[in-house]
Amino acid sequence: PLYPWMIAVSMHVADAMSLPYQYVQKFVQVSILFLSQLLLVTLMRQAEIRDRIIAVTILYFGFSPAVVNSAFSLYSEIAAYPAVLLIIWSAWHGWRAIHRERIIKVFAGATLMGLAFVWASFVKAVFQYVFLIFTIPFVILLVEALLRRNTKKMFKSAVFLVVALAVFTVPVVFYRYANKRFNGNFEFT
Repeated sequence: PLYPWMIAVSMHVADAMSLPYQYVQKFVQVSILFLSQLLLVTLMRQAEIRDRIIAVTILYFGFSPAVVNSAFSLYSEIAAYPAVLLIIWSAWHGWRAIHRERIIKVFAGATLMGLAFVWASFVKAVFQYVFLIFTIPFVILLVEALLRRNTKKMFKSAVFLVVALAVFTVPVVFYRYANKRFNGNFEFT
């Protein structure tokens, strides 16, 4: 539902400016591509990747035919790019926080990961299943901490999983119930 909403907003803006909505939508999509590039640079710098590799990656990301096509065509994939990068960034920070940070950082990483998955799921519904797969390493970490009787890591892993699951599930289930009420199907369509 996120991409049709973006098109509706572009249509309203285009009406106010007396332009075809495609021009406004393409501007929005190119802006999303630029935002995605900034997020990618930030993620790679925090991962302490060399500047040359960052430059080549950003150059490829900016000139890749698949990425550029999704930015200039009216396809929904472009709206998921920043969400995917936020998923990776938040999971990485959550993983690090479980191992060596305070509980507030675990909570923040889990919240951001849940919200990023909501965003991605509202662009492409398949991300609901990706969320389940993406949490497997955190479940394994929880089980490992449980077996080793590392209560601190076990608690942090459990907090991460519960918060991420709650933040992700509530909006998705709410949307499904709204769809059930208005369309008769408990689906994410």
